[in-house]
Amino acid sequence: MDQLILILFYLVLFFLGASLGSFALVIVRRGHNNDWKSWLTGQSHCESCHKTLVWWELIPTISFLALGGKCSKCRTKIDPSHFLCETFTGIVYCALFVLYYLSIITVEEFVFYLIVHLIFIALSASDFLYREINSLIVYGLGIVGCIYQAVFNQNYIVIPVTIVLFVLVGILCAKDNFILIGGGDLDVGIAIFALLGNVFGIVDVIMYSATIGIIMFVCLYRKTEKAIPFVPCLYVGYVLSSFGISISQEIFNLCQQLF
Repeated sequence: MDQLILILFYLVLFFLGASLGSFALVIVRRGHNNDWKSWLTGQSHCESCHKTLVWWELIPTISFLALGGKCSKCRTKIDPSHFLCETFTGIVYCALFVLYYLSIITVEEFVFYLIVHLIFIALSASDFLYREINSLIVYGLGIVGCIYQAVFNQNYIVIPVTIVLFVLVGILCAKDNFILIGGGDLDVGIAIFALLGNVFGIVDVIMYSATIGIIMFVCLYRKTEKAIPFVPCLYVGYVLSSFGISISQEIFNLCQQLF
């Protein structure tokens, strides 16, 4: 009986994550089209024939599979990003619960990661699909990190440091001759610093994400003129660093022993 309840809970959590992932992608797409007013009031429809979708066509993950990835009316292929975003978010939510169930993370961390990963998935989808990063969402991610560090870790210094870094990046990016990586990527990096609350963590994220970015360039983007979507790389780097996989700390400890 307990196992049945646990399985049902996983299913509920999966569809919760998938539903939120679907909504996050809707926000990304409508934000890209400057259709901000229809976030909550707009009805979902086929992007080809504009048929309004009925309830059974809106079940996350399941509807895409049941329809064979095509519109029920015009049979045009549905963009697979919907299925991928919904399914990935559902899996992430279930994986986070496994970590909580195994007592690897606390209930506070569980709720914190549910919010953070949803925001990261939305940012990653926006960067991957449109090479756009919404600054307001990034600032929201930074605020979540600052609140978490202040409330649960009593790490208050993160708040002023994060604000100063955001302001500095804004000033630098306002200059026409400022060329580095995208200003949005820098803002995401600052938000990750707020989430992790320490310098070693952000150094690890930079190392991981740079490595992943190089691999993506060599394997996927070397022969194209498209820019590499770097937010997904930062997301993976954050995941690795947030679970204590630290290279920079080991290097620092080794240097202390040598010198």
